[in-house]
Amino acid sequence: YGGRCSALGGQTGSFNNVISNNNGAYPCTGIAVSANTCISGLYLASYAQGLSSNTQQPYILTGMSFNNVSIACSVFEQAIFTSDTMQNVNATSVFFDTCTFDSANQTGSIFTNCTFTDCSFVNTNFSKVTFTNCSFNNCDLTRATTDSNTKFNGCSFTDGTKINHIALNKSSLANMTVSGADLTGTNFKGSNVSHATFI
Repeated sequence: YGGRCSALGGQTGSFNNVISNNNGAYPCTGIAVSANTCISGLYLASYAQGLSSNTQQPYILTGMSFNNVSIACSVFEQAIFTSDTMQNVNATSVFFDTCTFDSANQTGSIFTNCTFTDCSFVNTNFSKVTFTNCSFNNCDLTRATTDSNTKFNGCSFTDGTKINHIALNKSSLANMTVSGADLTGTNFKGSNVSHATFI
C-alpha cells in the first residue's frame, strides 16, 4: 500500500506502526483513541507477520472508538467496526481491505481518496457522510442509509459492488463512476448525478 499513499502535506506514510492480533488470540478491545487525535501511518493487520493467509482472523474493534479522529495514510485489514466507532472521522488516503461496517454509524464522517476493497456496509448509516474520490471495489452497500447531506462525489463503484435497495434521493453523486455494480432496487430520485457515468 505504501507506494500508493501520500499523507497530508505531501509527506509519505511509512506504516511503521503495526498492530497484529496474533492470530486472534488477543482481540483488539478497549483501546482508547482520544478525540481530535491525528493518526498517520497506522497498519492494523489481521495477522502476525509470518503466518499463512489461511490463519488470518478478523479484528473485532469492540470498544475501540475512532470518533472525532483524523486518520491519514493508514491501512485496515479484516477489521470489524462495531456500532458507533467511526462517527465524525476525517480519513484521507486510507485503505480498507476486507473490513466490515455492517450496521455501523458513520454519521458526519469525511473520507477523501480512500479505497474500500471487499468491504461490507450492510445497513450502515451514511447520514451526513462525505466520500470524495473514493473507490469501492467489490463492496456491499445493501440497505445503507443516506440523507440529503450524503455525498459520493467523484467516487467509483466497480467489480460487482452492490448498491442494493438504497434510497439515494437528494444525495450528491456528482462525477460518480459505476461499472459492473448491482443497482437492484436503488432509488436515485432527486439525486445530483451530474457528470456521473454508468457502464
